[in-house]
Amino acid sequence: MAHQSETSQASTPDSLDDATSRLHHEVSELILERRRHRHARLRKFILLGCAISIPFHLLLIFYLAFIRIPGPPGLPEVESVIDFAVLAESELQEMEVELEIDEIAAEDTEIEDALSEMLAEEAEDLSVASVTEIDDSGSVPTPGSSSGFSDSDSAGTGLSGSASFFGVGGRGRRFAFIIDMSGSMQEDDRFNRAVRQLRQSISDLPDFITICVALFSSGAESPLKPPFQKNWLPMNRRNKQQVIRWIQGVSPENGTEPLPAFRQIFKLEDRPDVVYFLTDGAIPQDTPDRVSELNAKGRPVIINTFAFGDQADVAPLLRIARESGGKCKQIGLPGGRP
Repeated sequence: MAHQSETSQASTPDSLDDATSRLHHEVSELILERRRHRHARLRKFILLGCAISIPFHLLLIFYLAFIRIPGPPGLPEVESVIDFAVLAESELQEMEVELEIDEIAAEDTEIEDALSEMLAEEAEDLSVASVTEIDDSGSVPTPGSSSGFSDSDSAGTGLSGSASFFGVGGRGRRFAFIIDMSGSMQEDDRFNRAVRQLRQSISDLPDFITICVALFSSGAESPLKPPFQKNWLPMNRRNKQQVIRWIQGVSPENGTEPLPAFRQIFKLEDRPDVVYFLTDGAIPQDTPDRVSELNAKGRPVIINTFAFGDQADVAPLLRIARESGGKCKQIGLPGGRP
């Protein structure tokens, strides 16, 4: 009997634990069931609300669409009518043709305006001074014998464009301008004329064309270049304005020494396609040899030279142009002086 009593006492705690565990499980099941029931009711209420709200608002919109609100007294009532037209295919084609004609007419007007401006600028330049081309023999060709573009113009590789300086054209992607800023360039408005020609040359260049400007004299600061010109300058609108603004602030002074400017141009990472070299004085006699040496160190570069006025020594300029495949031109001064 004592043994049975001990066994029953030992089994009592186990049965209590089992009962407690089952009770917890049943409570958890009831809680989960209650949540599922609540979520199901919530979904039903939401669907019911949508089923009532959507038709109600649609009916309200249709009702309000047919309500007319009268305007202020004294004003006639105007009905707003929207006409929907169905056009035939032939009519649509006629409308497209008319639109294309209008666009072409607008483009023609813009082209005519641009040509008028260019012709006006050319007429002004021709009225100020004459430009004379010098051939290899030193003679002046007959009128109409030169088209303004050299036969040896370099088309370069890839995408290229054209430029012109004092009527001498060239093709490529990189154009260098080496311009005299010695003291004598102040005479007869020479430096300002060179600046105007530079502005005219770069004004129509597309932005994929690049330029480099070097002003030379015998001064310590020569060659002078724009402070923002680290390499080749793309000809976007901002750079064009900056170049002209900068060069207009330069004051010509000292003598004539162009070789450092040539060295600066030929030291650039990419060689130029065309160089425009302008001076109004006598350059050192060894300049053609030094320029030829620079040009021989890589891809040949076309160098067009310009003798500005009667003080310019034409012979070395003619040699530089001839050896590089370029052109030499003498630019007359106002009043018909050579």
